[in-house]
Amino acid sequence: MKVRLTLGICLMISCATSFLAYCGDLPITGEWLSKGRSKGGLGTTIIFTNDGKVTTTMGALVDFTYKIEGDKLFLSGTNGEKLSYQFKQEKNTLELKDLSCGEIQKMTKVESCSPSSIIGKWAYKHYSGAPAEMEFTKNGNCYLSVPMDKVDGKYTISDGILVIKLAGKPESKWTYSIDKDTLTITELGTDEKKIYNRKI
Repeated sequence: MKVRLTLGICLMISCATSFLAYCGDLPITGEWLSKGRSKGGLGTTIIFTNDGKVTTTMGALVDFTYKIEGDKLFLSGTNGEKLSYQFKQEKNTLELKDLSCGEIQKMTKVESCSPSSIIGKWAYKHYSGAPAEMEFTKNGNCYLSVPMDKVDGKYTISDGILVIKLAGKPESKWTYSIDKDTLTITELGTDEKKIYNRKI
C-alpha cells in the first residue's frame, strides 16, 4: 500500500500498546498484528488482556522502523518505502513536515510515555475522513493504522485451546503457539491458520 503522508497520514503511535505487550501473566496478553496483509495494506489487529477481554480491529496497517536525527524523523517501511520529515512537538501536538513536498500534518497526543518524548500514540483525521493513529515505540518501531471495523469480545484458554467469542459472531476454538514474538492460531476442525506478530 502506498503510504500517503499528505493531509492524510495514517500513522499510529502508541506507547500504551507497547505496555500491553506481554505485561501480564499470560504469554498471549498484548497486541498482535496480522503478518499477512492484502495488496491494499489491509490487516487485522488483535488485543488480548489479562481479564479475558479480546478486541479485533480490521483496517489499513503499515509497519515502519524510525530514526531521529535532531529535528528530522526518518521512517523505513517493511515494504521498502523511505519517508523523511522535519518534526516539532509541543505539549500534546506533533507536527510533521514532509521533506519531499513541504506538506504538514498535525497530530494530537492520545497516550504517551513522556511529555517530551515522541514515543506514544498520536491521532489525526485521515484524508478519507476516517480516524487514523500513529504509534512510536521505545524499540524504534512505528505502526500506522486506519481502523475500519472493531469488534470486542471475550476469550478463555483451557488445555491449550483458545476460545474466542466476539460480539455478534459464533464462538470459535483455536490451537495456538507462541514462538518469541510470533503467535500462530489454527481453528479446530479446519485448516485455517493465522499468524500474528507482537507489537513491540
